[in-house]
Amino acid sequence: MKLLNRLNLVLLACLGTAYVGAGFYFYRQADQQYLTELQETSERQMQTAQAIRMYTTEHVRQALLKDPDEFHPAAVPSFSANQTMRYLQAVYPGQTYREVALNPTNPANLAKDWEVKAIEHFRVSTDAMLTTMTTDANGEPMLNYAKPIKVASATCLVCHSTADAAPKTLIAKYGREHGFGWQLNEVVAAQVVSVPAAVAKRKRNASLFNYLVSSLTVMLGGFVALNWALRQAVVRPIQSAEKSWRKLASEDPLTGAANRRSLLTVFDLMVSEPISNHPVSVIFADIDHFKLVNDGPGHQAGDEVLKEVTRRIQATIRRADMLGRYGGEEFAIVLPSTTESEALILANKLRQVIAERPFTATDLGGKEVTLDITASFGVAQVGDHEDSAGALARADKALYAAKNGGRNLAVMASDVNGEPRS
Repeated sequence: MKLLNRLNLVLLACLGTAYVGAGFYFYRQADQQYLTELQETSERQMQTAQAIRMYTTEHVRQALLKDPDEFHPAAVPSFSANQTMRYLQAVYPGQTYREVALNPTNPANLAKDWEVKAIEHFRVSTDAMLTTMTTDANGEPMLNYAKPIKVASATCLVCHSTADAAPKTLIAKYGREHGFGWQLNEVVAAQVVSVPAAVAKRKRNASLFNYLVSSLTVMLGGFVALNWALRQAVVRPIQSAEKSWRKLASEDPLTGAANRRSLLTVFDLMVSEPISNHPVSVIFADIDHFKLVNDGPGHQAGDEVLKEVTRRIQATIRRADMLGRYGGEEFAIVLPSTTESEALILANKLRQVIAERPFTATDLGGKEVTLDITASFGVAQVGDHEDSAGALARADKALYAAKNGGRNLAVMASDVNGEPRS
């Protein structure tokens, strides 16, 4: 399988995993928001009903009960809340409020189905609220929010303890069969708010769909962009250097750079089999006054300097470039798809990288010493109908010019006349 195809499979696997993971996370968030919205709506309805009950108890009930000849249902907080919340249904279709009991005075308020289970739950539990999901007659989901109604005051027992104690007007309206036998602190009923989930569910689904479509579009766009970037920045340079790097058989044992033979083999291949007629350049680098390091701090220090120079160069050049130890303190760098002027820019950058920070090494006595190291560079681009040996000779000549020019310099072969140094 081709390198680009393998990279594409890895990219697709990563992007697909990220897409599925993000989609699942967004679904969880959207679902939670959907349930939270339903919960908040039901709580607002419940708070409205409780406010109506409180107002009836504090401002209406006593005034209406003063009339002994007529029973006024509006004096009952549950009746006021039920009636008022019915008016709100015209504004919020599908949202209902009921106060239901196991043994209500008004048979219309008899608890049914899950409402019975809710009241029974409150009778044995200290929970202050209960939510459950059911479906309406059309099979649409409904969120039901219930709160217990407890006989918290002895005034409630005036109408609900026994039929004989209840107001005659109440008996005349509803009879003696229902709504009696309640006990103080007993949970006898529940406030129930039901909110249709269809609207919130549609909003959730629309939000999820928009996210999935937009994120898929972004993901595909990102895949195309990454595919192009990989082709330009990774695959093509690797393909250009692939044939050469296969010939790399060994490394310099001290520095880890390619040895001279490997470097020359690769350079010969690049020159003899150019890819798409791209320019190829070479840089010769020589550490200045290296003999003073070996003669002074010693060969161990010299080896450490060679390894550090190699590390700094490797950290600066491209992946497609090839660094080799040409011999002693001399290095060569083969640069595919690089002109002489571009190679000169790199050589000056390498020169600065080597010179800008002192080297640390160990002398013959085992002490750590600090050394200021510089290097000189010769740069040449392989000319038309020129072999690798000719380009190396011209780069060597440019290096000689850099040495004669005072060292710590980078010189192009095209700017140099004369014979290469021996």
